[in-house]
Amino acid sequence: MRIPPEIVNEFELKVRGVVDGVLVGKFRSRSFGGSPEFAEHRLYNPGDDVRRIDWKVYARKRRLFVKVFFHESEIPLILLHDDSLSMAYQGKDRMASLFTGAFAYMAYRGNNAMTFLSLSGRYVPTGRGYSHVLRIYAETLKDKEPLSPFRESVLKVLALSRKRVLVAIVSDFAFPLEDLTVGINLLSRHHEVVAVHTVAPGEWNFRDDGKILLDMETGRRLSVPPNSNDVQRQRIRAWVTGVRRAVVQAGGRYALVFSDEDFATALRRAVGELFENV
Repeated sequence: MRIPPEIVNEFELKVRGVVDGVLVGKFRSRSFGGSPEFAEHRLYNPGDDVRRIDWKVYARKRRLFVKVFFHESEIPLILLHDDSLSMAYQGKDRMASLFTGAFAYMAYRGNNAMTFLSLSGRYVPTGRGYSHVLRIYAETLKDKEPLSPFRESVLKVLALSRKRVLVAIVSDFAFPLEDLTVGINLLSRHHEVVAVHTVAPGEWNFRDDGKILLDMETGRRLSVPPNSNDVQRQRIRAWVTGVRRAVVQAGGRYALVFSDEDFATALRRAVGELFENV
């Protein structure tokens, strides 16, 4: 699959550069180890162990490359990405694409295999390497689709791997809390789970009382009572609290991000909440 140059350039600028800046010297994967099985070369990134630089390759290409080795302790990653219609509201889809791309790149930096599955059913099989990261990122930029039941996506994830993996969910979780609770509990019995909850500022600070709104998933027109902004905000915040509780009580890790945040700031905070002390 050939990735359009504009997508590659965008990823390099908006995702790779930010991730390298956030992770430098802090989160070195245990997947780099003493295994003698060589995996590949990749470009040197600030914070990499300089002892892994292949100077013979440098002599030929005049660019720094490091040796990457397979290691039995590596943790495969399954990315469960929300590409449903509700994600198009106030840039939630954009923030979700950046986070999914960031997690894929982090897996690449740790030499971990990665698999992509969207809530609408899009699928990128397990793979490695930088080109695989770009393929996943390009998949997140495609048009939004109607939402499939969350439980169906959970069952698909469980069918992908019998061994314990890391499942990273990036979503606005705009589906029934009961479905989320059942699905997260099922996932957590078999895998490690981290969840990035993407919320729009217009949801958190609701100001559309007295208006008729369109449900982006169902197409239904919803009439919002006048003078109900405070009530709607309380409902939204109670729902966000419910999502967090469902994830944490199942043994997962949770991070809340807003679609209008600076990505580097949001990523730095989320990485700390999701991966520190793991």
